[in-house]
Amino acid sequence: MEVNKSSTRRQKIQVVIMFSIITIIIYLSFKLRNDESDKIVKNHFDTIGIITNVGWKSIDISYQINGKFYTYTQNKPYKNLCLGESFYIMAYEFDLNKAKVFFTQPIIDTIKCKYNVTDPIEVNTIIIDNSELIFNYKVGEEKFERIQKFEEGKRPNHLNNLKVKYRVDKPEIGYLVEQ
Repeated sequence: MEVNKSSTRRQKIQVVIMFSIITIIIYLSFKLRNDESDKIVKNHFDTIGIITNVGWKSIDISYQINGKFYTYTQNKPYKNLCLGESFYIMAYEFDLNKAKVFFTQPIIDTIKCKYNVTDPIEVNTIIIDNSELIFNYKVGEEKFERIQKFEEGKRPNHLNNLKVKYRVDKPEIGYLVEQ
């Protein structure tokens, strides 16, 4: 009977130690990511990044600073990104291959690309993230589904007044806009 109590106690201690280690690892991963983000915000170059690769677990954002090209790889992709989309980014002044991408700030460049406007078929709030809207639209016979993330407090309240502004050459790139 004493052997079972000793082994049970040892197992409980192992579980507590493992839980503690996992908690510390998770905390440090978030803290280090936030610390890096804070450094970028304090010392950065503003620029526009273009999605150049959408992989299974990462995306590449390419941008140009002082005539030189850089690529930042983000290991946590935002769902439904398309090659060729442009977003506002901050590139870290001391390591230009590090950046902070603002997926809430897509660049709609009407000088380089032609855009058309259409009505969305459906617009819904994503339950797990109130700052995102999922929407469908149709161009010709092709139907597209997108998710758009908005800055905190800037998500449109009147979903019936929204239109989809999409790129003519790449209609899979479309954004909800208020008209």
